Amino acid sequence: MISVCKRGLANVWTCNLRPGELQRGVWKKDEDDDSENAAQTGHKKTEKIFFEKTKKYWLTQSSGSGTTVDVTAAQYQATTKILATAFNNGVIVLHEVPSFALIHNLQISEMSIQTVAWNCSGDWLAIGCGKGSTAQLVVWEWQSESYVMKQQGHSLRITSAEYSPDGALVATGAEDGKVKIWNTRSSFCTVTFSEHTSE
Repeated sequence: MISVCKRGLANVWTCNLRPGELQRGVWKKDEDDDSENAAQTGHKKTEKIFFEKTKKYWLTQSSGSGTTVDVTAAQYQATTKILATAFNNGVIVLHEVPSFALIHNLQISEMSIQTVAWNCSGDWLAIGCGKGSTAQLVVWEWQSESYVMKQQGHSLRITSAEYSPDGALVATGAEDGKVKIWNTRSSFCTVTFSEHTSE
């Protein structure tokens, strides 16, 4: 698990249990149920889950602006083990986790980046940046370092983006109260939903 704070500190946490070792239920302390007692009765002792911080890294070191910037969005891609971090100065950085080796540092915009989203394969990164009439959706292929899509369609800042499970569509939500569905192959908006208040 990775946690990222607004000031740019990333912490890597390691759990004492693997997903297959988790047991459903509520842990209760029983005064009579100690290890010996559990072994005699044949009950398996439930192990408590805990997390240990195993690494920390200041992401602002890679932003190119020192500590004067704030993190505005971050998303981890589990398949590729890459953390995408966006800053309020329009910079996005990609780090390999858990080593935090810098893969890319890219200035996408002069304005704040509000949202980032990976597609399921980890090849494309959707980025919502800008504000007002300059708000745009950028889809960037990080391995070839090329733009797949650059589109404007919202009249206010894009606050959220998410890929469909197959990666063929990207949904964006903005402060203009609209949700737009974009086709990643044609780069066009296919549907606009406008019955929202953006609150």
